[in-house]
Amino acid sequence: MRAGYEMDRGFARVTIVIVVALVLLGVMSAQLASVLERRREFAVLAALGMRGMQMMRVMLVESISLGLLGALLGLCVATPVIYYLATSGVPLAEMMGDGDPAMSGVLLDPILYGDMGSWIIAYALLLSLASTVLAALYPAFYATRTDPAEALRVAQ
Repeated sequence: MRAGYEMDRGFARVTIVIVVALVLLGVMSAQLASVLERRREFAVLAALGMRGMQMMRVMLVESISLGLLGALLGLCVATPVIYYLATSGVPLAEMMGDGDPAMSGVLLDPILYGDMGSWIIAYALLLSLASTVLAALYPAFYATRTDPAEALRVAQ
């Protein structure tokens, strides 16, 4: 039973890593599209004397702001659902049909409760902000490498 539990935890961790990687790619794609659309703006800023690190800071502050707003919105949507699962639970006995609370010879609690602690909120905020900053690094670096003369010459 212990081996099954460890295997389940390992599978959950792999699933979380895959989901975070997909979120990172999505945020990076959105940020890169934003940089490409605003290429002329970055060229004008560079032509006016804004240095690469200053431009990178502008992009990272923008990304952190969007990430924080998205994290807070996500927490507002998810917290009631998690609270409901932690207090009411999922009635497994109703799902099993015959009323037998055993599955594969393992006796299960008839109601499965979720886990909700204050650590979840801090963990979710930290994970979302770290992923947003990590995903915004490449687009911010790309924005600093914009050649002002070339970007202003190209008609958009």
